[in-house]
Amino acid sequence: MSIYLDKTKHRGSETKLNAGGVLVGKRHSEGGIKAVNNSTGQPLEMEGGEVVITRDAVSDKEKREFEGKMLTNKEILSEINQSGGGISFAKGGEVDARKNNNKRIKELLESEKKQVDMLLSSRESKLEKMRAIRRRINRINKNIDESNDEEANIWEAVKRIWRKGQDKI
Repeated sequence: MSIYLDKTKHRGSETKLNAGGVLVGKRHSEGGIKAVNNSTGQPLEMEGGEVVITRDAVSDKEKREFEGKMLTNKEILSEINQSGGGISFAKGGEVDARKNNNKRIKELLESEKKQVDMLLSSRESKLEKMRAIRRRINRINKNIDESNDEEANIWEAVKRIWRKGQDKI
């Protein structure tokens, strides 16, 4: 699988990630880093600080000592992912992207609701609260990929959350 960062969002040039590396860019909550799985055309959202590891490194079956256990690179990476709050890697087979995506969408919407609630309960003036909501909606508008209906619908749901908060001020 080849992944390309969206050239329109990254200084006008595509970046191929087949050699691995650490991503630099926005967090998921800020719109993330838009990318495309070149073999399927599936759009992806990645986050600054996330890491791309080469297939050869992950599929290497050699066992290495890690925290007192002999593990493959994939098992080590799974342990590291779990220690950072991620999920255990599937043992063979494909990861169900739709299931993970639905979970991520639900987490995003819950996070946005919490941010609205925190803002509403803050001691900021009504004007400052309104400005904060307007800034968040403007950031969302800048990051929506209009050609991706699913993504646009998700961000419209996020904007509705913020507008409901605005109605409570």
